[in-house]
Amino acid sequence: MLDASAVRAWWFRELHPAGPTCPYCRVSFVGQQAETFRVGGRVHCNDCNGWSTYRTSTLLHNSKIDDCHLFLLAMLTAAECRVQDISTATNLTTDTVRAWQRRFREAASI
Repeated sequence: MLDASAVRAWWFRELHPAGPTCPYCRVSFVGQQAETFRVGGRVHCNDCNGWSTYRTSTLLHNSKIDDCHLFLLAMLTAAECRVQDISTATNLTTDTVRAWQRRFREAASI
């Protein structure tokens, strides 16, 4: 079992190396806003009036797959495991695994 809060913290560090900022106007979140954003909550930006989470405008945006399964998928992909093995380990279809592998490759080339 993976620790969901540790995995979310890992994703947060990977997706937001500069810290918690609004994905729309790039203003830094501070205090409770920053903490809510960091733990995966929905945050309202007082500068641009937008709502977001740490996944907004990232490669995880609009994904219904939980953080732990995406983490496992990313790690197994990085370890060059077979698609079928990743599918079995994550309980995702092989088509979904392949689609995410494409997303990871595209994000890495940006």
